[in-house]
Amino acid sequence: MNNISLSEWKDFKIKELFNIRLANSDLQAPKLKDGEFPLISSGKTNNGICKYIEFQKDSMLFQKGCITVDMFGKVFYQPKDFYAVGHGRVNILVPKVTICEEVGIFITTVLEKHIAAKYYFSNMCSSKMLSEETIQLPVNEISELDFDYMKNYIRDLKNNVISIMKILRCTIDIQNNQKFNTSKWGVFMLGDLFDIHPTSAYKLTNRNLINEDGKIPVVVNSSFNNGIGGYTNLPATEKGNIITFSDTTSADAIFYQPNPFVGYPHVQGMYPIGKYKEKWTQESLLFLVSIFRNRAISSNYDYVNKFTRESAKDMLIKLPIDDLGNLDFVYMENYIEEQKSKVISTMSNLNLIIQ
Repeated sequence: MNNISLSEWKDFKIKELFNIRLANSDLQAPKLKDGEFPLISSGKTNNGICKYIEFQKDSMLFQKGCITVDMFGKVFYQPKDFYAVGHGRVNILVPKVTICEEVGIFITTVLEKHIAAKYYFSNMCSSKMLSEETIQLPVNEISELDFDYMKNYIRDLKNNVISIMKILRCTIDIQNNQKFNTSKWGVFMLGDLFDIHPTSAYKLTNRNLINEDGKIPVVVNSSFNNGIGGYTNLPATEKGNIITFSDTTSADAIFYQPNPFVGYPHVQGMYPIGKYKEKWTQESLLFLVSIFRNRAISSNYDYVNKFTRESAKDMLIKLPIDDLGNLDFVYMENYIEEQKSKVISTMSNLNLIIQ
């Protein structure tokens, strides 16, 4: 398959292509009986489905073929009839013309990439804001949406999945043979290794903070794009080589920041302290992020049960140690270097298939 060329694409406003609807009732998953209909809520996994519920006679049942966008900008194509939660948490994009599943998936992917880093806790996605969003989509020789191109592109991708999965499966098999044996690892409290406190932030609106030609990353309360919500031309407020996370979203927003950046309200920084203060490298921090994020996610922190810096400070995690009981930085660094080599090798093979 050839790489996508944007030379024959055209700008479209969302409101040109879709009618935007909201649920007409406040469906609450814990109060509803199990059934066959998906209930869509805000969330980044499982197609936004929080539960399958029975038929609701007083609530609007949306038809399959719609696209849902939650208040944090997470986008999903819905292949089945569904219900959605209320209070504006989920926007339903109803196509003005019938589209097939492949076209729906294509548009979903483009829209997700366009808005993923724009909406977060302090800048939630509303129906009005969404209707004015503009995305680029392929057009034919008369400048109309090229449905055939989009359909065939997704079908080609599906056909390539089998080949891609064979390569990925080989990589997974290798990793499974190297599963961590944590029986001899040490237990550490994060608060003993890091001083955790809010990053420094400018007291500016996004309009005055983020620039189209900006060079310095602005780390916001987002679980996408390494937490980067845009770029600014203002001086960095934080040095790189630290871990950040948001205390307003879920534990998915834990990231390693390699470069100097500008902080944001509610973004927490982890600053090394103690006897290991000068030993943390990019590789060892990436290792820690993987362990830390898995530990935090398994503790079920989410939008309601927020992951705060107090939670992080008291968290106990297991990390490799040497024969003297000290953190084994050599082990962590070597492990990450090995994984980098595997990713590079895998991506090289994938490129041969996709290009």
